[in-house]
Amino acid sequence: MFSEEYEHKITEAYKKKLSLLGKKREEIEKKAAVYPGSLGFALKYLYAIMPLSDAANYDFEIFLDYAENGIALWEKEPYCRNMPGEIFLNYVLYHRISSEEVVPCRKFFREAAKDCVTGEDRIADVIRLNYWCAKEAAYQTTDDRTAPPLTVYRSGAGRCGEESVFAVSVFRSLGIPARQVFVPRWSHCDDNHAWVEVWCDGKWYFLGACEPEEILNKGWFTGASSRAMLVEARWFDVEAPQHGEVLQNGSAVSVNLTRQYARTRKIKVRVLDQNNLPCEGAKVDFQILNYAQLDTAASVRTNQNGEAELLTGMGSLYLFAAKDGSCAERCIDTREENETVLQLSGEAWQPDVWEDLEFYPPAAAPVNPVALTEEQKELGRKKSKAAAKALRRKIEGFDQEVVFAGITGSAPQGKADDAGYALPIQQSVDDDRLQPILKAARGNRDEVIRFLKWNLWQQESGQMENQWEDKLLLLESLREKDYQDLKADILAEHCREAKPYADRFPKEIYVPYLLCPRISREPLSCWRTWLCAYFSPEQKKDFINNPLLLWNFIADHVKENPEAEQENLITFPCACLKVKSGSFLSKKILFVAVCRSIGIPARLTEAEGAMEYYDGEHFAAVLEKTKPDAAVTVMGDGSETEWIYSGNWSLGKLEKEGWNSLVLEGQRCGKQGLRLPAAAGEYRLITVNRLPNGTQFARKYYFSLAKGQEKHITLSQKEAKISDMLEEITVDNFKLLDENKKEIMASSLDASHMLFLFWLEENKEPSDHILNELYDNREAFLKSGAKMCFIFRQKPDRSDEALHKVLDAFPDIQILYDDFGENVQTLARSVYVDPDQLPLVVALKEDLCAVYAVSGYNVGTGQMLLRILENV
Repeated sequence: MFSEEYEHKITEAYKKKLSLLGKKREEIEKKAAVYPGSLGFALKYLYAIMPLSDAANYDFEIFLDYAENGIALWEKEPYCRNMPGEIFLNYVLYHRISSEEVVPCRKFFREAAKDCVTGEDRIADVIRLNYWCAKEAAYQTTDDRTAPPLTVYRSGAGRCGEESVFAVSVFRSLGIPARQVFVPRWSHCDDNHAWVEVWCDGKWYFLGACEPEEILNKGWFTGASSRAMLVEARWFDVEAPQHGEVLQNGSAVSVNLTRQYARTRKIKVRVLDQNNLPCEGAKVDFQILNYAQLDTAASVRTNQNGEAELLTGMGSLYLFAAKDGSCAERCIDTREENETVLQLSGEAWQPDVWEDLEFYPPAAAPVNPVALTEEQKELGRKKSKAAAKALRRKIEGFDQEVVFAGITGSAPQGKADDAGYALPIQQSVDDDRLQPILKAARGNRDEVIRFLKWNLWQQESGQMENQWEDKLLLLESLREKDYQDLKADILAEHCREAKPYADRFPKEIYVPYLLCPRISREPLSCWRTWLCAYFSPEQKKDFINNPLLLWNFIADHVKENPEAEQENLITFPCACLKVKSGSFLSKKILFVAVCRSIGIPARLTEAEGAMEYYDGEHFAAVLEKTKPDAAVTVMGDGSETEWIYSGNWSLGKLEKEGWNSLVLEGQRCGKQGLRLPAAAGEYRLITVNRLPNGTQFARKYYFSLAKGQEKHITLSQKEAKISDMLEEITVDNFKLLDENKKEIMASSLDASHMLFLFWLEENKEPSDHILNELYDNREAFLKSGAKMCFIFRQKPDRSDEALHKVLDAFPDIQILYDDFGENVQTLARSVYVDPDQLPLVVALKEDLCAVYAVSGYNVGTGQMLLRILENV
């Protein structure tokens, strides 16, 4: 397939990877030897390039499935054979896209979507495939575990990172090179985003995943991406890509694509040691302020001259450099400077003092100004509406209730000999508890039912009733997304093996910390039986008497291999012990898994991810440095500001690798304060006041906690003048239509208590964002007395769940209509926002005075509108 030199490099990388896999090496080598030629090379490539955790976690047959589909495309499709080898291997053959669980799916999608591809026009094929994707899945907020493509397909929904994983899988399955492109964090609003690039006719094009347009290089995020500080895509190969700046973290390599989306500048950071000499090997973190946290977008090691460089957007960055316990930091505005010097010090900050920071996002720039014709817009609207209706029908099928009395079923795969299976679910099942789980499971509901009907303890039919409660308790301990891809055999093992310990602990301890199979964000797997068999009776007895011995064992026997690993992946508990390798998080998950397997309730704390085990009275920390032997009480400042964690404040702890933000999402602190037990150490508070134009006025506060110390800190926010936040622009009068197609002048609308105008698109992610925020803040909006007007191209139907939820909550919303042509263009330009980005939101006072406007995707718009109501 490729040159001898390249195949030699792959073979050497393959051997090196297998050398890290312990006893699993022999199994892989034996199975791979059966497949010579192109298929054998494809398998070697996958193992050579994949993160170590993939090789440890997944069976050989999974990668064989990916290799077979890729080689079939190579052999049968001239388009694949004629593309550059590195494009085919990285972006058609390769299995991984992001941090999703690896599940065979390419053959399935290749068959399911084959009618969309003619091979005559690759761009037309891509557009048809994206409409197919839109019929199968749409945007929905979920937790941070990335679901695999088949889960997105079967559930009909996913967040943007999951939609893009799904769409990329579909494209690759049919021989179209594709990759996920992502912004680690936006600068102008609190969120991130991912989309898709496809390689057609020798160049890359971008598109929104499951958000089809009639042309490529067009998406709602075009304007937002021009305000990004960093845009990147993964690269998988033994050789570096030929074009673009390369970013590397362990085995994860990314290509810096910022130049393709935004105006850029090359930033050079020179790091000096305490003797004023160039510091080689220092890690420089380039950070973006987002969700009130300084989030690392990229990390670069300094060269022999002490220099680290990054191509970035033109806005504010926070720099944090560290080596051997010394560090330095500062904020820079890349619009004004492209070189800076950081000198490492043992004390890089002044404690117990609030310091001001200002973060400026890049200005929007027309880097990708492709426009649709009116005919293309109309055609796209019709096809998108048809796709949305098809998806709605699919999802409505998930909402039907299931009647259980008398239902029987076949045994799960591999359990056909279980004579106790297929017993009917009785009417005594608590329907109010079960129906929400089945609805949340969507396309995976049958697997939930299979688990419920599994006779775990080989009881007679009449004695099955006591199993329902155990099963329901396990199901209720899971996260909502788990229902969409759980497997009955995995839950059965956990439920069965945990049962002997059920009577030893209160239910509030037993269910979440011993019965529950979920520990962190790892894919669910079987581990109880295997882990119990792995350790001798004497070892298990020692661990039960002193769980710290278990952590000592793990620390001694499981090695961390960051250079062979992708940082955000997890090695499963059993795989950690099989290959004697795993990240620090993987080892912590292994500790909890072993504890639960041998009857010790254990957990990772939500705030810091620290390991704790239950000693019969309370949860005890495993590591001395994580023991919560101090506390900080964070208090509001007495103003009307509502202090919400990750909304306008955060708390971080200094660790070996840098500052780690505590996970306290949604926590609020008022005048009485929020008391947070904490370990002794160095901490940093950050508060943020984000302005409508995306600028952030921030403050930071460093402090130390000693063992036994109780500290009280009052939050402080840098205030913005109303002039910084709002405008007063008189706009020209314009016409809208009511439901009877009667003309309504904008000047006749009631703006006496503020009028919010929303130009909305049905079933589009940016519009759904603002709708969800209106609904989440409905009580405050209703209390304010502000008027709202929703403007559509045509009468909305029931296909947009987010829209109709808001309309039900706000019965006084006025519905009007517009063709989204001249009005949108003129009004948006008048208030200095992008007319091509929807939704368009305009806040009007009387006399057509616009005080605020925003267009496109901007998380936090709902809160911003409430702030405007308070100040105008």
